Amino acid sequence: NEQYNFVENIKKADLISINLGSNDVISPSFISAFAKLSADTENEKLADIRAFLDKTGNFGAAFNKLVDVYDTMGKLADVVDTLRSEFSRTLGLFKENYTAIVNAIYAMNPDVTVIGVGTYNIFRDFKLSKDSKLDISVLAAPFVSDLNTFIDSFEMTHKGQYYYADVVGTETYEVIYDDPHMWDLWIFKVHPDLAGHAFMAEQILDCLPSADNFFTPVVNAYDRLISRLAGLSGELFNTFYRLLSGGFRFGGISFGNISFGR
Repeated sequence: NEQYNFVENIKKADLISINLGSNDVISPSFISAFAKLSADTENEKLADIRAFLDKTGNFGAAFNKLVDVYDTMGKLADVVDTLRSEFSRTLGLFKENYTAIVNAIYAMNPDVTVIGVGTYNIFRDFKLSKDSKLDISVLAAPFVSDLNTFIDSFEMTHKGQYYYADVVGTETYEVIYDDPHMWDLWIFKVHPDLAGHAFMAEQILDCLPSADNFFTPVVNAYDRLISRLAGLSGELFNTFYRLLSGGFRFGGISFGNISFGR
């Protein structure tokens, strides 16, 4: 915080974007669910999975093995129930933390404009395996919807100063289940590809006040930007970079000193 003058940047920013959610709800839910489901020390198969994780650090592959074991035991419902319980628990914690963050920002900077960036279902097109009986996409969907509804709700409590960017529909990388390195790469596969980043940027720009007038040249250039980034003028590139990064990022929060029609 001292290195980046975190508090001071909040106080002087005209615009702050907050992009939190997936890593606060989905990731810890899987980690805690795995710990609970693999805790039986008398089950040799579960012990082997824990040893595999300790040796390789490959959590995705370890969780996939865990699901297979529970499926073999006829207890796949236990996996579903545990994940739902953990999703619910971490979502509650996220809501408390997000509320505290937003309140702290406005306490330090009452006039700031905040963009609350929603999240997308990172498992929308992802399964543990091609033939997996556990559809994580369907399991996660209601919690992603609840999370986005919550992030959106601050538009009502901070009218004219808080805007919600809906990024549901963000494209991610294609999952190739026959790839021998699938589980080494899965953590990257659930993140946006180039089209996904373009979509998210457009959603953020579209929700900003006066975006239609102020950012039209940037929005119109976005499609060309992906393929012709090197050909852009220095001025346009710098403008675009400031818009996407907000001028400064710390974790899931971005700061900027550009005024958006307030």
